Amino acid sequence: MNVVRVERRPGKLWAVLQFPLTRILIAFGAIALVAFPVLAGASAAHLHGLAFAAAHLLSGLLAWGIYLAYVRLLERRKLVEFPSGTMLPQLLQGFAVGLALYCATVGILWLSGAYRVDGINPEHAVWVVFINALGAALLEEIAVRGVLFRIMEEGLGTWIALAISAAIFGLLHAMNPGASWISVAGIALEAGLLLAAAYVYARQLWICIGLHCAWNFTEGGVFGANVSGAKSHGLLLGELQGPDWLSGGRFGTETSLVAVLLCLTATVGFLLLARRRGHIMAPSWKRS
Repeated sequence: MNVVRVERRPGKLWAVLQFPLTRILIAFGAIALVAFPVLAGASAAHLHGLAFAAAHLLSGLLAWGIYLAYVRLLERRKLVEFPSGTMLPQLLQGFAVGLALYCATVGILWLSGAYRVDGINPEHAVWVVFINALGAALLEEIAVRGVLFRIMEEGLGTWIALAISAAIFGLLHAMNPGASWISVAGIALEAGLLLAAAYVYARQLWICIGLHCAWNFTEGGVFGANVSGAKSHGLLLGELQGPDWLSGGRFGTETSLVAVLLCLTATVGFLLLARRRGHIMAPSWKRS
């Protein structure tokens, strides 16, 4: 496997700047200082609909620009995890996986009586939800998989980085409406592991962005379920019912046992394919 190596420069300051924790703090901090305030401002201004979706997409694009500058200026390397030539195929592959996983989840919930459709919302602007989902996917995948997981994996190896980044991803959703320790664990096991495993398989962020976007868009924009606690109005007037362990409750289907098991299955599949490709990275102390 070809491992991306950061160019090292002599000097104590450069050594400090290249320390993994330093690089995480610099990249994550820059994204937090520039991209996240756009969302905070949109919420403070009580924006909704297309205006809020545009702000969310802008925050994702800003995170992309910051990440590009960070890689060029600090890591001094090519942006191999964002290749332009495979952008569309990787996005579509990830979107197809996310769409299939969520449709399978809601299909099982419908068969079990935990999801029902009361009608169709003909005035629902599906494309607005798509823009919002794309912005969220860009922002979160760049920050968590592009910065956090990727840099941790360089030193700790794939398995340890998977566990730590998934736990952090779950904790980042702890302040969402309706969140609990169960929802934090569900997000970590379902999305945190799956999205990182997709990155390990492809060694590109496009597939993670497509998968993340598809799940949120299908969940909220099509089936009308809450997205990580946030109220959503979809094309279908859907309603979750039954015990929370099955339906996911107020937080949404992310905490449904059905979703967790399906996504864990997909995670194992991605990791098996990644191992076949030689993409599993050993910890730095075990590499020659």
